[in-house]
Amino acid sequence: MYVYDIRPSVLINSRNFPAGGTFTGTYNGLGKMVLTLAGSTLQIALRVILTWFFFPHFGLAAPAIATSIGWLMANLFWLICLTRLRRQSLLQA
Repeated sequence: MYVYDIRPSVLINSRNFPAGGTFTGTYNGLGKMVLTLAGSTLQIALRVILTWFFFPHFGLAAPAIATSIGWLMANLFWLICLTRLRRQSLLQA
């Protein structure tokens, strides 16, 4: 039985976040490595902070929940950056 019926391995599994690799590969190919670094730093910092806040309430499931939220926020950040880059390239064309 899992804490709050959450299986941490399901939440942490990279198959749940396939877009992350696509975004980082795209930015690396475009020479925008700083966006990859910023998104990764964002999700790591968010994971640490959320784990610290969630641990008293969720126990050992807290890192899994925080990791899921961290990767979702990183993917949202990368998606926003990609739409802005596309908009800039369309305006320049």
